[in-house]
Amino acid sequence: MVLPVTLIIFYLLNLYQKRLLGQLGIHQKKSFIGLLGFIFVFQMIIAPVALSGYAEEIFKQKRIWK
Repeated sequence: MVLPVTLIIFYLLNLYQKRLLGQLGIHQKKSFIGLLGFIFVFQMIIAPVALSGYAEEIFKQKRIWK
């Protein structure tokens, strides 16, 4: 369930980014391998960070912003 939702979110973000960058005259390179790398590497980074944030919230730990 998480991967299809992630793909939809990334697709919508990509559409928004294309439109925004198009207004600035900047064009994206199309790279399917780059997209896959971003999706899977991003998930490997974000998942543990999100879980630690959830754990802090559940255990009412003090948040430290650096």
